[in-house]
Amino acid sequence: MVADQLGFLYVDNEIVAQAAARAGVGPAEVADAERRRSLIARALDAIAQGGGETWTMTTAGPPPTGRKLGRYDLLALIREAIEQAAARGDVVIVAHAASHVVARAADPLRVLVTASQDRRAKRLAELQGIDAKQARRKIKEADAGRRDYLKSFHGVDEEAPTHYDLVLNMDVLRIEEGARVVSLAARSVPLDLLARPTHVVCLSHLTGAEGEAIARGVANRLGFRYLDEEIIETAAEWSGLDPSAVGEVERRKSLMRRIGEAIRTDPMPARPDAAVQRRSGTAVPRERPSDEDLRALIRDVIRETADDGNIVIASHAAAMVLAHREDIFRVLVTASPKTRASRIASAENVDERQAEKLVADADASRADYLKRFHDIHRELPVHYDLVVNTDDLSPELSAELVALAAKRT
Repeated sequence: MVADQLGFLYVDNEIVAQAAARAGVGPAEVADAERRRSLIARALDAIAQGGGETWTMTTAGPPPTGRKLGRYDLLALIREAIEQAAARGDVVIVAHAASHVVARAADPLRVLVTASQDRRAKRLAELQGIDAKQARRKIKEADAGRRDYLKSFHGVDEEAPTHYDLVLNMDVLRIEEGARVVSLAARSVPLDLLARPTHVVCLSHLTGAEGEAIARGVANRLGFRYLDEEIIETAAEWSGLDPSAVGEVERRKSLMRRIGEAIRTDPMPARPDAAVQRRSGTAVPRERPSDEDLRALIRDVIRETADDGNIVIASHAAAMVLAHREDIFRVLVTASPKTRASRIASAENVDERQAEKLVADADASRADYLKRFHDIHRELPVHYDLVVNTDDLSPELSAELVALAAKRT
């Protein structure tokens, strides 16, 4: 579908394998680099001229007896096909590890399409007419095979969202919606938004991943309000925050109402320590509540403001806090530690070593928070509907992608 929308060539493992089988390619041809390149070039020419089936229909006969390709032979052939297809450009390549094969110099858009094991097993059972138990076993075996392949051939011990530019969770997105998001990222096609918007966009982000800028961009594009933890803390200070009010449930409800009113104020007032009364020395400093009390307050305010709808919430774990809702779109904005450290070093005028430590400390704190408050021992792409890697994607394009995906039916 992406290939159709972009007018690109489509290549996948099955097409390459069929081409090899029809051409009678055996281990000797695969081992011979020059002959292999010639075969792949002819196969790609045929695919480009008449679609994926052209090569299989116009190449004579089945492979001769005794020339069956082994697993490693076929993988070598597929790898060669991926490299040659990428070099030609304007191609959509569907393969387990195409993102690891294609050189970054080719400027690829790297996409992972995933879903929860339960959803994938259900789809497989329906497609193959098997029971749920068989489907789950097949999914488990396929996942194990994928991990083994990535480790054996590409040295990838653990697959991570930062290996890709986009990660799409198809538990929520439809195929058409996922294809639109990928097409937009690949060629900045005109933004064609769908009719009925999500009411709440929960955007989690790692330190240095430019998540706040993206969240504000999404809010502007959708016409939604914007909320983040800093705004909550500011509103709490203006509303008379003190440790006892945050720690005691009934009084916290009253405080939350005042915070909600302050958050809805447009424009949002500056922090009290920047206000005239603070500068004049007339303000009375208040004791800051404990981190756990403040986190509890933030979770309560997130729930309260989400009920109003039409809001983008930029918070570490808003997606987990609002997991019970059906009208949310969950986004994770990430980037490699190296990229994030570089941004932190530039923004805060610290050296590279200090920036790397800040990123590592923030990541450890995030992991601890998710574990303690939400029982998440390992953050996964399937915790979100869309994962955006800003190593290469700009905040502007990332905001466009999230806005497009959030405007779903």
